[in-house]
Amino acid sequence: MHITNLNFFHYYVCELVYLERNDFMNSKRAFEIVNNKEICDVFYNNEPVWIQELNNDKATIGFMNLNEVENVNIEDLKEWQ
Repeated sequence: MHITNLNFFHYYVCELVYLERNDFMNSKRAFEIVNNKEICDVFYNNEPVWIQELNNDKATIGFMNLNEVENVNIEDLKEWQ
């Protein structure tokens, strides 16, 4: 399947609009994602991440596109549903 720049731009804009409308994540949902075998799309500052560990209201996340790990508030994560 060939994706044109226009299609990529449309997808990216739609993704950002959705993320801006999405509610903040809560600790219960973050726990469900970590213990789920399915892949869930989670974002931090519009960057795709995976949740590595949870500790109270904090999450250790790894960035998909970078070789970085960061500790963030769970409520700052957003899920693409």
